[in-house]
Amino acid sequence: MQVNTQLTMSHIMIQKWIALSYSPEVWVDMRRMNFCADAAGNYNEATGIYKGFKRPSHVLAEGYPNPTDWPRRSAIASYEVNYNMQQVLAANPNAGSPTYMAEPVWWDKP
Repeated sequence: MQVNTQLTMSHIMIQKWIALSYSPEVWVDMRRMNFCADAAGNYNEATGIYKGFKRPSHVLAEGYPNPTDWPRRSAIASYEVNYNMQQVLAANPNAGSPTYMAEPVWWDKP
């Protein structure tokens, strides 16, 4: 049996992304692996897992003002915003902010 020593986590995760292209778990994996960013949040092909995945140039400037901002959470469901905004803001006072989706989730904070 021959073992491929050239196989990397990047190879594995990109193939998983291809195989499960419409699964929400793909985005969860991309977020956990920090997209194709280094530890500082900068795009980096050398250390990033998802090689070639760049933040879109047309991304909402108010939501992602810094080049190191990447999506970290999903938007709040519209029915929660429309009918329960008081509790949404009680849970997270920044929930109404345009940068809410770039904020790290509780387990992703340093």
